[in-house]
Amino acid sequence: MWMIPKKEKYGSKSMWTNKRSYLLLIRIKAGKLGFPLPLFLYVLEDLAESWGDLLLLLKNLAGAPVRELLVAAINFSQEAMDELTRGGRWQMAAIEADEVRVDIDFY
Repeated sequence: MWMIPKKEKYGSKSMWTNKRSYLLLIRIKAGKLGFPLPLFLYVLEDLAESWGDLLLLLKNLAGAPVRELLVAAINFSQEAMDELTRGGRWQMAAIEADEVRVDIDFY
């Protein structure tokens, strides 16, 4: 049975937050050259919804096994986007190799 965990506090911040992320910022630095790549998350959400609409259309044209797979893909994409944006500000990755550094942050 699925249960909601008790609200816990870590330091001064609660682990539950009502803030959402609106910007995905990818920063790439190679040697002395660096540039940011901002992606607004509402654009990605609209893209996911559009794919969902297309998959729903294809679902009606496909057979039963494919239909179940398409429904699962739609649900997964919507839930994944919701989970990624729910956390407020957080860093997804900070990767460094030789003189190349890539940071992926949600704001």
